[in-house]
Amino acid sequence: MSAAPAWRTSPPSCPRLGTAAAEVQAATAWCFSLLERMEQEEDEVDVAACSAAKALATDASYRAVDIGLQLHGSEGYTRRTPMEKRLRDIRGLRIADGPNDTLYGVLAHSLLSESRPAAPLVAQRRA
Repeated sequence: MSAAPAWRTSPPSCPRLGTAAAEVQAATAWCFSLLERMEQEEDEVDVAACSAAKALATDASYRAVDIGLQLHGSEGYTRRTPMEKRLRDIRGLRIADGPNDTLYGVLAHSLLSESRPAAPLVAQRRA
C-alpha cells in the first residue's frame, strides 16, 4: 500500500501557506522588475510603483509570517522558533520609509493625477 499524497494529509492551513508563498514571490518579482527598469532607465525612478511594491512586499511578508505563527501555535511566539523575530522584523519594515497606507496612497494619487505618464507599473519583457 502506498502512502497518501501530501496534499491529502496536509493541515487545512496549507492552502493559505501556498497563497502566502505565491504573494511573496509575486511581490519579489515586481521589486526585481522595478530594479531592472531603474538600471535601464538610470535617471527615471517610478516613485509610485516603488512605493506600492514596497508596501505590497511587506504586506505579503507579514501575512506569510502570520500564517507561520499560526502553524506553530503558541510556540510561535516563543524564542524557540524564529517566528517571533520575523514578526518583529517585518513589523519594522512595514513602518520604515512610511507606513504602507501612505505608500499605497502615493500610488493612488499618481494614478488619479493627469500628469502621470502612461508607463506600466511592471516592466514588460521584450522578446
